[in-house]
Amino acid sequence: MDLITEAKEKATITVEKIETEKIAMANAVEGIEIKCDEDLNMAVDILKKIKSRKKWLEEDRKKIVDPINHSLKLINSKYKPAKDFLDFLAKKLDQGKIAPYAVEKMRLERIERDKQIQAEFDQKAKEAEALRQASEDQSSEIIEEMAVVAEAEALKVADKVAEVSTQTRTADTVNSIRSRWVCEVNNADLVPREFCQPNQVQLNQAVKNGVREIAGCTIKEVYSSTTR
Repeated sequence: MDLITEAKEKATITVEKIETEKIAMANAVEGIEIKCDEDLNMAVDILKKIKSRKKWLEEDRKKIVDPINHSLKLINSKYKPAKDFLDFLAKKLDQGKIAPYAVEKMRLERIERDKQIQAEFDQKAKEAEALRQASEDQSSEIIEEMAVVAEAEALKVADKVAEVSTQTRTADTVNSIRSRWVCEVNNADLVPREFCQPNQVQLNQAVKNGVREIAGCTIKEVYSSTTR
């Protein structure tokens, strides 16, 4: 029997044991009503039993999966040096040679496309202006409507975003370069307030240390139950 099949069989046996106890434990939880200390003690005992079974279940699971995980780690460690070497070569070629060429190519394509967009906008704006002038000279509502449409067309051209991508194809691979806008923080003190998020970890630590008033915050005591 292989390791995985044996592990599945052991897990099935353990889970089936819990399945036989599920209804009894669920009924115990649903049926308890805490109205006095005696009821509380009974509820705590039920909770202890539930947590005890959970602990047993986890310990049994680890007995099964730990050997498998150990074997997986050993196998992965055998592959890692070769994988790291291939990653190194791929990164060196991609970032050191392919990307610089592709980025420069994309930059030149963007310049050319921006020129085309500008020329198209200028042409549309010129047509709109000519129609607007004609409508004023002839007092024509039809020409006026045509001028409005032409102006709208010009605005559409102006709203174009010059997204340029470049691809390098071979028989087996396709390498793509895309541009995108990102924001890098270089002076946190100057970042507008609406882009800043309160640090919940530091706030909780301050309250834990005794701070009871923080502007913009509600400080309250939260209760939780722990059974050991």
